[in-house]
Amino acid sequence: MFLYNPAGLLNNIAADAICIINFNVEDGRIARKRSTKLGKWRAKYGTIVIALSCFGSLVISWGINWILTGILVLGVLICGTIGIFDIKRSIVEENNQV
Repeated sequence: MFLYNPAGLLNNIAADAICIINFNVEDGRIARKRSTKLGKWRAKYGTIVIALSCFGSLVISWGINWILTGILVLGVLICGTIGIFDIKRSIVEENNQV
């Protein structure tokens, strides 16, 4: 049985934020650091996955509810664009590290 625990959810979010964000004391900047393979994959391809799921829902619900169809079209366009730029950014960062 699943019980909704908002305090536990907030604790997990806070723990993720502590693991992901590392404050650099020397120059005073916040550097994002993802230590796991899943975190790196999510940073690079997460929005593309969301865009593909919006596209799948769009195809299934085409013509049934035009308001939902419009929202899903916007989701595909916006998330797809963000996903493409995330992939471009990660490729540039990989090339700069070498």
